[in-house]
Amino acid sequence: MSLTHQINNNIWFARWIGFSATFIGIGISRMSFTPLAATAVELEIFPKEATTIIGAALMLGYVTGAIVAGPMIKRLGILMSLRVCFIVALLCQVIEMIDLSVFTWQFTRFFYNAAGGALMVTGPVLAVSKGTSTQKAKTPLWSFVGIGIGAMVSATFMLLPLNLLQQQQLLSVVVFASVGFNLFLLSHITYEQKKSTGKANLPAAAYCVIAGYAMAAACFVPGSVYLSDYAANELKWGSQEGSTLWLFFGIGGLLSTPLISKIYPRYLNGSALAVLFSSKVIALTIFSFFPNKFAFYIAALLSGFGLPNIVLLTSNWLRENLSQDQFSSAWQIATMCFSSGQAVSALILAFIFDWVEVYQTLFVVALGFVLIGLTLVNARFLFPVGQNSEDISTPLNQQAS
Repeated sequence: MSLTHQINNNIWFARWIGFSATFIGIGISRMSFTPLAATAVELEIFPKEATTIIGAALMLGYVTGAIVAGPMIKRLGILMSLRVCFIVALLCQVIEMIDLSVFTWQFTRFFYNAAGGALMVTGPVLAVSKGTSTQKAKTPLWSFVGIGIGAMVSATFMLLPLNLLQQQQLLSVVVFASVGFNLFLLSHITYEQKKSTGKANLPAAAYCVIAGYAMAAACFVPGSVYLSDYAANELKWGSQEGSTLWLFFGIGGLLSTPLISKIYPRYLNGSALAVLFSSKVIALTIFSFFPNKFAFYIAALLSGFGLPNIVLLTSNWLRENLSQDQFSSAWQIATMCFSSGQAVSALILAFIFDWVEVYQTLFVVALGFVLIGLTLVNARFLFPVGQNSEDISTPLNQQAS
């Protein structure tokens, strides 16, 4: 049996590409910025306002990547698109290691996260193209856990007794190793492009869920960009405490996806999205009004719990309630709305911070965003939809089996 045949017939190689796409595309490109920025501000390498400036560029890059992903796939194909995105991410990581300046990081974080936004579309699509129907249903679980692992890895590196350059070098080695192996796999793996059947009309309930998904993205911005800097510099707890909080965020993201796949069928079922949004309300309430270290650790775990699972549960709800054609259209719209929600939120929060120069205010605004999101996802019950296709992927309650 040839190597190409082995790679194409082993589902774990495709899952690895999906995992790497979220690991690099969000876990490293976005999540590493939080502890890195806090350390750079504390060491006076970056001015305090740099976090919001670079954060806004980061979010704009992410929405740009999500927008161009579709046309890029049509023009280059999904395999070449993945190669380009991985290489761009690696180049940005290396440039940031060489030059620790605000101007450079605005430039690199834009393109780093543009690659990340495109990877969030292309990686999971390739991953779920392999295997049986049962295997495909389990694949998102392995893909989205890369978000939490990336956050945990970046936080762990910040806690090591190394200077900022050495920490960046270590991150670069991890990204280089991951990209190198993925480029090797992509030179052997094959992908059969399915014919598009055009856009499908979506029920009102789906639009409620997608709109709530966008608000979830908006409310995640303060926690995923400013948390470490907030704790380290505004609350004067130090960069070690800021990085430790980010480690808890990563642990929450790492453990949450397999955990929710276990408790979903028995306890949550249709209420899963509402429970997830409620946990985010608790986390943002703590960040906004209870600046206590122990409470912040709990809130960081809850925030980490929410980030990968909002992607997984939204995708799962759409798969369970829409036909395959509807799901393809809905997921493309949802990805666009998620990235747009983050970008718009980042710009709004950057403007607010420039005005008040207080991170706490940003978490209060984000609390408003998540309350709107909770209202929207609950509004879906006003427009009930049922399973309307025989070609619907296995529900989440069978993913952990």
